[in-house]
Formats: sequence, structure tokens, C-alpha cells
Amino acid sequence: MQARYGDVFVLTVPPGLGPRRFVWATDPASVRDTLTNADVFVKRSPVYREMADALGDGLLTSEGDTWKAQRRTLQPLFTRKRVQDYGAAFVDAARSVSSAWADGAQLDLDLHMQTLSLRSVGVTLFGMDATDEVEPIVASTGFLSGEVVKRGLSPVRLPRWLPTPLHRRLDQAEADLARRVDAIVDRGLERDEERDDLVSLLLRVKDPETGQGLSDVEIREQALVLLLAGYDTTSTALTFTLHLLGQHPQIQERARVEVRDVLGDRDPTAEDVASLTYLRQVLDEGMRLYPSAYITSRLAVADTTVAGFDVPAGSVAAASFYALHRNPHVWDDPDRFDPARFEPAHVKERDPYAYLPFGGGSRSCIGNHFALLEATLALAVLLQDWRFTARVQDVPLTLGITLRPAIPVMTEVTRA
Repeated sequence: MQARYGDVFVLTVPPGLGPRRFVWATDPASVRDTLTNADVFVKRSPVYREMADALGDGLLTSEGDTWKAQRRTLQPLFTRKRVQDYGAAFVDAARSVSSAWADGAQLDLDLHMQTLSLRSVGVTLFGMDATDEVEPIVASTGFLSGEVVKRGLSPVRLPRWLPTPLHRRLDQAEADLARRVDAIVDRGLERDEERDDLVSLLLRVKDPETGQGLSDVEIREQALVLLLAGYDTTSTALTFTLHLLGQHPQIQERARVEVRDVLGDRDPTAEDVASLTYLRQVLDEGMRLYPSAYITSRLAVADTTVAGFDVPAGSVAAASFYALHRNPHVWDDPDRFDPARFEPAHVKERDPYAYLPFGGGSRSCIGNHFALLEATLALAVLLQDWRFTARVQDVPLTLGITLRPAIPVMTEVTRA
């Protein structure tokens, strides 16, 4: 559609079949308009309403004063300085997963990076290795993710109170999610020692303006959102970045040389990340080509315009980060894997809204420092010890709430 109709295009919807218009934004200017005009564009689009029904009213889906209070309350937990404390847990998770590999083994990167990120997030969120408890949560959310997007995009949606087989499955999955997250939180709270994981901090944190803490329901909803955001997005970023390195051995070797020059044989720390400049370029380029958050949508609550198009109230504007990151008017040879795009001089001359792996505007991802630290440290650990050779070329994609590979992403690992 972008290639045929341009960087911004509009779909008019017949009356009675959903929002009045869909406006698709795939260039920096129109994406900026969509994400920064918070008085007009709000997160009450059909997909976000379905997400709120499934996942609760956490930071991802809340609106207005509720979202502002949540953001104020949670922001201190995700500063760059604060998340550095989790560096050792990220390194331990990467070592734990990769130490079980055999020289010459054929692995599904997606499966192994899911395990790695689950261990990382389990320890940092719950203060323990909660992988066994978290895996059923991931299975439930995988089902919910696909169905939420289908319902949100469907022109005709049956009310959720109708007891259809699908609605019963959705109700069961949502109840199962709530029960499992509550059980993990309660298990962690049974211990008396002073803890520094995110759930413990959620129990103690206060809104700096009102002094109000979080209720039990709010803690569960925030824990669920943080679990899914911390697990899903990072595992996808690692999977596709390693897959791309497996297709480009020269780039992979340059990254490995930098890792060894900086670290030698020791484990990386959070303080080392600033020196791993080329590795960060590699990660940025991987997330450009395969952004986990590949799209977002907003509902217009007042008449406005985007790129000269009329957008009446009740329309939906969708910012497609996947199309933005591959827009040939923004990126030269956009489908090519080239970490040099993220050299400081190139970044400085580029529109800040050309690259948005964590969204933009006031609703940008609160966990960006967390995710970047986790992914960079994991890549450093893995490249220290292993070489990756891709055994598949084109990877079809599954588009739910996040972007995922639709097939096993097979690679061969050999000792470096």
C-alpha cells in the first residue's frame, strides 16, 4: 500500500462497519503528528480496547489521568541508572541458556531467546527464576495476542458477553492469566527478606504527587504488562539480530572482535555497554528491520488533519513502524542489513521520528533502557563464545500484538 499510494494513505470505511476512516502513517512527519498530538489522538482505538479487555488497565492500555498517575509512579523504576542493577541477572540468563549448547548444534533461535528472556524477566520482575510458572502465561498471551488483533480489526465484533466458543476460550485464558500472575506475586511475597525486584518495588512505590500506592489489582495488571513487554519484545529483538548476524559473517566477526577487545574473557557488566558501540549499532539495525512493536493505533476524538488528509473524529490513525523503518524515502536500500546506518553522524542527520523501536511521543515505552541493557548484554555474552550461521533465509512473520517469527529460526552454533 505504501509503495502504491505513498507515505500516507486513507481507507474509508462503509457506514456501520467500524471507524469512519483508517489513516496509515509511514513517514516521520505523519507518525510524529499521530503520536504527539495527545489532545486529539488517544489510545482508545478498537485494538487497544480489546487489549484492555484482555490484559487489564495497566500502563500499556490506560488513558488520561489514570495513565498519568501510573507513569509518574512507575517512571523511577525504569531510569537508566536504576535498571543497571539488573545487569548481572541478564548476564546470568544468557550464560545459563548458552552453556547447554553443543558445538555444531542446530538450534531454533526463537525458542532459545524466549527461554533467555523469560529467565531474565523472571528474576528482575519476581526476584526468582519463575520460568516454569511464566511459560504457561506466555502460551495464554500468545493465543490472546492473535485474537485481540483479529477482533480489533474486524468490522463486525460480537459482544463479549455472548457465550460463543471463542469468547469462552478468551474468558478462560484471561482468568488463567490473572490466577497465574497472582500466584507468582504471592509466592514472592511469602519471603520475608528485603527484596529489590520490580514486584517488590511495585508494592512500595508511591505516586510522587498524591502519595497513593498501587492496589492489588493494579500490581497484577502492571506486573502482567511488564512481564509481557520485557519478555516478548527482547526475545524477538535477539532472535532476529542473531539471525541477521548469521547471514552476514563479516558483520558478526566485527561485532565479536569489539566484544573481545572490550571484555577479554570476563563477563560484561552494565558499565561496559557504553563501550560496545558497534554491538549497539548491530542491535539497532536488527530492531529497525524487525521492530517487535511493529504498529500502533490511535483514535481521533476531534476533527484534525494528517499530512493534508481530513481525519474526522471517530477515525483511527495507525503508525506503522515496520513500514516506517523500511520506507525508501527515509532509508537507502531499506531492506539491507547495515549497522553503519547507526553511526553517530548518520543518526544526528536523521529525523528522530524515522526510527522508533520503542514508539514515540509521551506514550513511548517506559522500559526502553531495560530492554536495551538486557539485549546488549545478552548479545555480548553469546558472541564471546559462539558463532552463528543461519540455516533459514526468509522468515515469515506472525502479526499479533507484537511481531513474531512464524517458523523456527534455525541456526548452527559453533565455538568461537
